[in-house]
Amino acid sequence: NEYKSYLRMKPSAPVDSLLTLCIKALNKDNSQIPLYNLSESFYLYILKHAFLENCSGFIRHILMDIDVFIKLSYTKDSSRILHLCVYLLNEKGISIPMIFNSSILKGGESARSVEDLIQVGHFFVDCGYFEAGEVTLRHAATLAEKEREHVLLLQALTLLLSANIANCDFVKAEETSSRTKRLFISEKAFPASGPLNLSGFYAEEAYRQYCLSHYGRANEWAVKALQQVDTTVDVPTTITVLRRASKVFIDTKSFERAEILAKHSVALAKRYYGTEHIVYGETLLDYGFCLLHMDHVTLAVEVYERALIIHQKTVGPNSIKSAIAHEDLSYASYVNDYNDGDYSDSLLHSSLSLYIIEKKLRSDHLLNASSSRLRALILEELAYVEHNADYRSELLLEAENLHLKSLKLCRSTLGEDNLQTAKHYGNLGRLYQTMCLVKPAEKMHKKSIKIKERLLGDENYELALSLGHLASLYNYDMKKYTEALPLYLKSVEITLKLYGPGFSGLEYDYRGLMNIYENTGQIEKYYQYSQLLVEWQINRERTHVKTISSEVFSGETSTCSPTHDVIAQVLGTC
Repeated sequence: NEYKSYLRMKPSAPVDSLLTLCIKALNKDNSQIPLYNLSESFYLYILKHAFLENCSGFIRHILMDIDVFIKLSYTKDSSRILHLCVYLLNEKGISIPMIFNSSILKGGESARSVEDLIQVGHFFVDCGYFEAGEVTLRHAATLAEKEREHVLLLQALTLLLSANIANCDFVKAEETSSRTKRLFISEKAFPASGPLNLSGFYAEEAYRQYCLSHYGRANEWAVKALQQVDTTVDVPTTITVLRRASKVFIDTKSFERAEILAKHSVALAKRYYGTEHIVYGETLLDYGFCLLHMDHVTLAVEVYERALIIHQKTVGPNSIKSAIAHEDLSYASYVNDYNDGDYSDSLLHSSLSLYIIEKKLRSDHLLNASSSRLRALILEELAYVEHNADYRSELLLEAENLHLKSLKLCRSTLGEDNLQTAKHYGNLGRLYQTMCLVKPAEKMHKKSIKIKERLLGDENYELALSLGHLASLYNYDMKKYTEALPLYLKSVEITLKLYGPGFSGLEYDYRGLMNIYENTGQIEKYYQYSQLLVEWQINRERTHVKTISSEVFSGETSTCSPTHDVIAQVLGTC
């Protein structure tokens, strides 16, 4: 029948290949014809065509064969095809991760090798199916410990810790971390097997401590991870170590070290995986994070845009990982557009991120908090310039509800003494200031400052930011100039020490000080900071000549420095 319809086509009509016709026919008939003993490359070839034709039935028929799925999960160069096929089925209500783990439970852990379970679990986490990855990797760790496979056990536990953190399950992350330390550091359960390289585990432990706002410990673990990287460590693990250490160093304000590691991880990922792989996209997100915190906001937006495209093309536009990329781009756009007041791009990406997360994850998942917080920030800015009083009140009320929801989720997951919790208090303080609720605003800002001082000390930019916000409240809303002045001066002192005279945030502090001196009749001080504001504008122009180096986006990777030289350079500055 397909052949007859083909013959009746007009000569100008597009003609399907014989392979496409076969795939369509099998998909239409929901055929269960077995496809045994094909090569990985041919499986991927027909899966690619099936995906392009949206033949989910045919894809399901192939991937429901667990042995075939395992075999294909090992194909690094074509993982994008498998990621997208799993994504397509998931969008149609067919969860390959759930089917796979159900098969393991029915057949017992011994039904699959430890290597296969590790590979598939890693694949699930890469796709953004964090809970499924946790289940698979937990089975792998149990089986590896039972069989005394110490190398595989370490690998499984390290990946499991990564999955726990990605899923924001810090209770399980603590359990996994403690189990790994007990087996491989404290008790050394495998003393006869020779030394093991723990760089991957050290890197994930550094990231766990970072997420918990234990920055001193995070820095110690990150340095230990870098020190363990040698020629025995594979490229994927090396990339992970560089990524985790870079992020930790950003929040300890070691910007030069962070940028070196972030850029090198991008170069390594591009050389090892190519530019159409989720890991390359993840390294770009980390590099964008680095640029954003170094005050290169426009460049950060550019990198985040590239990362989002890669995420959408590799794991699907409605995947959790694409939602995270949307959120990162939204925040960078929000910061970038702060002066001109056009938040349309930021609002778009924020809305898409929140839509995907609310659709895919449970309502109490921590990722809901960060997306809700970002949307609330944007709504507050839109309300600030809104002339219609009723609509303005509506926007502010929605923003307040989102902030309160985010704060509740953050406190329940991370606790009170966490930087994210402090940020939520600070965001509420700013919102209440916009709503002219000065006492609640003051209370929230003071809570934020107290937590940040306890966690970060008295010379951190996050603290400077909160000091500036409280100073703004005292200055413009409460007219408490005496209370505002030392807060501004402390904020300026910290910012100059960390970032220099061209940092963007100095503008608001300088203008705030000018307002105080003008209203208190201190004309000389007023003109002093007027001149500093002019100098700031000149310095600002000088700091924005930075461009993204060719090694990040170009196809050339031959100039990538040896990893041991890069790490030696970074460790030399520790």
